[in-house]
Amino acid sequence: MHNKNKECLNKLAQITEQDFVYFYFTGVIYHEEKVYKYAKQNYLCAVEKKENIGIYTELYLDCLLRLSQIQLLSYFNEKEINKVKFSEINFYILTAKDIAFKYKLLNYRLAPILSCYYAINEKYEESKRNYNLINKSFFYYDLRWIINVIGLHFIRFNDINFAKTVFLFAEQINSDSSYVQNNLGAVYLQLGEYYLAKDKFSSALSIDPYYRTASENMAKVNNLLRIHGSNAAIK
Repeated sequence: MHNKNKECLNKLAQITEQDFVYFYFTGVIYHEEKVYKYAKQNYLCAVEKKENIGIYTELYLDCLLRLSQIQLLSYFNEKEINKVKFSEINFYILTAKDIAFKYKLLNYRLAPILSCYYAINEKYEESKRNYNLINKSFFYYDLRWIINVIGLHFIRFNDINFAKTVFLFAEQINSDSSYVQNNLGAVYLQLGEYYLAKDKFSSALSIDPYYRTASENMAKVNNLLRIHGSNAAIK
């Protein structure tokens, strides 16, 4: 942990008797420093101290959503489904949802995390409903991968037009991602908008020239353009 952050936490420990607050902000600092193991440990300690939650309800909600975010990222990075981890995700997200509803609280993480959660559970209408609650004028950079995952699940659900809407938003907040550019290109490809698809695959490869999937998609769209020629969609 950076020295300045250590100093801040030492001062916080001196002025507050609320363990929840101390553990929460320690978790936030580790989270920002991308030391997710310690972030999770401190968030969990904060949650365990929730008996005096009263005036700290908003902090508790944010704590649960940050835990959800860490667990979802870890879950998607694993090749095999971890049922224990997913049960933790269920607890954090559904508890956060209940608290937000009970106390009428707003948190910018809630709608995208719920949309992602419902999408991976194949509850697509609930996922759409929560996605539509996202404030599109807000800069969701720290949740950019969650937006991308929502779009991927709607491709799997074969709702290509909604996937397009999601990936256009993903591009808005994370245009320098080769994955987002490739996924948006894949959507245009399925919609028959070959020139737009080629443009996105080209963007993906300019960001990452060794991105194999984008290279394969580029070859595919070039072949389709040769077949369809001037009849290819230009939109």
